[in-house]
Amino acid sequence: MTNPQAQWTELANQVQALAQKVKLHFEQHGGPELKETLNTLRTTLEEAFTAAGNTIRDEDVREDAKQAGKLLGEAVAGTFAKVSEELREFVDRQRAPHDQPGPQDRPPQS
Repeated sequence: MTNPQAQWTELANQVQALAQKVKLHFEQHGGPELKETLNTLRTTLEEAFTAAGNTIRDEDVREDAKQAGKLLGEAVAGTFAKVSEELREFVDRQRAPHDQPGPQDRPPQS
């Protein structure tokens, strides 16, 4: 299993590389106000990734995420169990009329 910290680092690196490419395109086609906008964007992204990194290192958050994952798994399992039960009952109801002789199966009366 991949380390979450490594995944966040890889994502941050990828976003930085993308931001650099976008910056180069804008510098080629943009005006002087663009530099300030790009700096603001870069700072905001750095703050967002720092906050995300701090969040995943927070033991309380990790425990809450673990509990939420467990509850999600239980909810999905319960839903599938209920759907399976209802589907089985539906199939049984559909089969029941075919198991009993209907009017077309009776001999004609004279």
